[in-house]
Amino acid sequence: MTSSKYTRLPVEDSGSYSPPSSSFSQSETQMGDNAILDSEEPLDLPPAYESPSFIEFEIENENTDENMGFRAKAGKFMESFNSRVVRPISKTLDPVYQLYCYANARFEYMISKMGNPLIAKRMIYIVFVSIILYTVSLSGLSSDGVVGSHSDFSDQSKLLEFIELSVDPRRLEENLEYLSSMPHLSGTSGDMALARYFEELVLRSKLEINPDVAFDTYTNYPLEPKVLLFSGNGDEVLVECDLVETLEDHLESSIHKLAFNPGSKDMNSRGKLIYANYGTLQDYKILQERSIAINGSVLIIKYGGMYPAYKKLEYAQERGAIGVLFISDPQMKEYYNLESLQREPVAFTNKMPGNMLSPGIHSGSPVEHVGDLNSRLQEARVVPSIPSLPIKWKDFITIMDKLSNQGARIEGWDIEIEGKPIQIWTGGDDEVLLQNSLIQRPYKESWNIIGKLKGMEQDTFSIVIGASRDTMCYGAVESSGSAILLELMNIFSAMSSSLSWSPLRTIYFVSYGGSKYNLAGSTHFAMKNQDLFKRDVYTFIDLDDIIQGDNLEIIADPLFLNLVKDAIDKMAEANSTTPHFNYNSLEVFPYQLNSLSNSYPNVEHHNVAGISMKLKNSGNLKNQNTVQKFNIPQYSKNSCLDTFDNFRNRRIDPDMSKHAFMTKLIALVAVKLVETPILPYDLRAMWNNMKTNYLNVKEYSKSRGYDLSFDSIDKALNEILEIAQQNEAFVNTWNDICDDGHGSEPNLLTVNRWDWNAKLLLMTKVMIYMDGSYEHPFNYNLIYGLEEEPELRYFNDGEGFDDSIEMKNMFPGIWDAINKGAWDEAQFQINKVGEALNHCIKLFQY
Repeated sequence: MTSSKYTRLPVEDSGSYSPPSSSFSQSETQMGDNAILDSEEPLDLPPAYESPSFIEFEIENENTDENMGFRAKAGKFMESFNSRVVRPISKTLDPVYQLYCYANARFEYMISKMGNPLIAKRMIYIVFVSIILYTVSLSGLSSDGVVGSHSDFSDQSKLLEFIELSVDPRRLEENLEYLSSMPHLSGTSGDMALARYFEELVLRSKLEINPDVAFDTYTNYPLEPKVLLFSGNGDEVLVECDLVETLEDHLESSIHKLAFNPGSKDMNSRGKLIYANYGTLQDYKILQERSIAINGSVLIIKYGGMYPAYKKLEYAQERGAIGVLFISDPQMKEYYNLESLQREPVAFTNKMPGNMLSPGIHSGSPVEHVGDLNSRLQEARVVPSIPSLPIKWKDFITIMDKLSNQGARIEGWDIEIEGKPIQIWTGGDDEVLLQNSLIQRPYKESWNIIGKLKGMEQDTFSIVIGASRDTMCYGAVESSGSAILLELMNIFSAMSSSLSWSPLRTIYFVSYGGSKYNLAGSTHFAMKNQDLFKRDVYTFIDLDDIIQGDNLEIIADPLFLNLVKDAIDKMAEANSTTPHFNYNSLEVFPYQLNSLSNSYPNVEHHNVAGISMKLKNSGNLKNQNTVQKFNIPQYSKNSCLDTFDNFRNRRIDPDMSKHAFMTKLIALVAVKLVETPILPYDLRAMWNNMKTNYLNVKEYSKSRGYDLSFDSIDKALNEILEIAQQNEAFVNTWNDICDDGHGSEPNLLTVNRWDWNAKLLLMTKVMIYMDGSYEHPFNYNLIYGLEEEPELRYFNDGEGFDDSIEMKNMFPGIWDAINKGAWDEAQFQINKVGEALNHCIKLFQY
């Protein structure tokens, strides 16, 4: 039997044991393995025995883990952890700790010799941290992709490079095709579908969405329009006009094809039919000279010329007309045809934009559901008091044949349509029935979709990029602004995400609804967010009608005109091998407002600077100068000819390169506006424009035989020039110190820059008069606006339209008062302008 004495020896897996080293003498150790194997009975070894089996070993081991309690196991684990982890680490760190103690003692000893130890330690700490920060700035470790290694500001060239690579012509085309795939009058199901499309894209982007989407506004839609021409002797119908536009789109609803003027009067009229040409004051003067009575008549008036449709309708009702039939301008034969209907809005936007039931400053408030609808519309005074309808060229030709030899013959008004010459007789014998039956929706829901990219520095300072979404039919070319707006949202969202970039100032991207109804959407947004627009919004970029041809035209506030030109030069340089327009044909027009643009309420009420850039046709029109001067669209706007198929067939932008180019240009202008550290106001350009217009109105008043005092404006302009010089000096100093934005900015200089930015932002905000301009209570802006009746300065003795007429764009209240001979009011307006300029000057005296 195996002795139990040997069962607790170290055991190998094979069952053999390892002899302890102490059993061997020095000589035996040196003998090697052969000596041990050859020895029959080695000394100090136990007698031979049989290796115990595995089972026997387990049974006889009294200290196995199964027999140990929890506390014994824990103790064993801790002993193992201490021996294998804690003690080795302690032995390693003890020398380091001893070294630290020694170094600390020496450090404290040296510090004690320098004076107060607390102060000395703080000084050393500051030096140490400064060295670290300087090292980090040199290494570029703080760069996030667009911030230069030595700069506190984004590298705009990197942003431009990202924009160049990100614009997708195919995506632009897909969006444009979808946007024009359905009729989308404001408030209809098509408009709602596109509003949801915009909303989904904003939600999927890095932009913040404004929850204030829906608003109620007055809208109306065509029901049963009718125009009948009766013989002068009775009720014989000579002509029944076709008031449904020819279009095969296989839709059940035909509301988008019917003749209609948005915002027109729901009313029927019958009276003598008179042809009134363009419906200008000069045209009425000619009719008066020919003894043609306007009172009680229905007028035929051409769209186009220097006035929008609503102004022609206003002039007509002021002269006693009881209705107006509109036709497309025959000069626009490239865009309209015999079967087309042009549906222009006719609400009096120039008087007060916004919801036609509660326009102006009340447009941002909820609409009260009380009172008689017609009474409320009459009180608001923005809906015409007489009805109107557009008719087709083919019916106009037939009507003019019937009017032949009636009234006066005016050869200067003769026109040609589709190769057919038409002699103009004013008419006056035959009667016409104008039936404008409408569906009225006083509280119709519409939608503004607003995306926001928040700034990181002076984040309340903001620009707005906006486009109308609703159209009168399919609106392909008209939707080009919306397609570009979607692309801009994609690009800026991707730029923010990919480059970890945020602009210095905030950008709003806005898709407006209700644009055909007295600019209801844009006015609601401006009035609902009055505090934002009064204090913080300094630029509005208008995208409407942006793609029409090949020639680039600019209309911009003088504050930013040179910035836009610089952006165009940069784009020309970047696209030198593949130009998308003729850079030599760049046309810059005097800054003037478009009363049908979404920028209008922002500029007129809050004095926000407007920027508009468009690609338009050079054109061979007889009145091309007028078309360009008064910003008349050069495509089939507001008709059902503006479809995506026609957009393709006419090859307006076959490869979408024009859309891509304008997207890049708008993006670059926006980057310059929000990323230039000092607000890029060109005060000298503003001063030059003011000076020129001030001298013009001063000279004009003298020519009218009245000597007005312009001393307050003259003195203020001299001081504004000094402010402009101070601003230029500060900008130059800042650029020298900060290496044009490529270097670091000292803290004190940052404070000065912020102070300048705040003053620059507020300077235009105080150039207003809270009671409004002359005869325009909504127009707080005393500097820029629309001259009401420029013809009063330019009556031409001859017949025909005078292309030399220009509409003054600055100091509108002064011009209007002088034109109407209201000299006391003119002096009052001059004084108010002087006060507004002095408010601006006071900002820079602190």
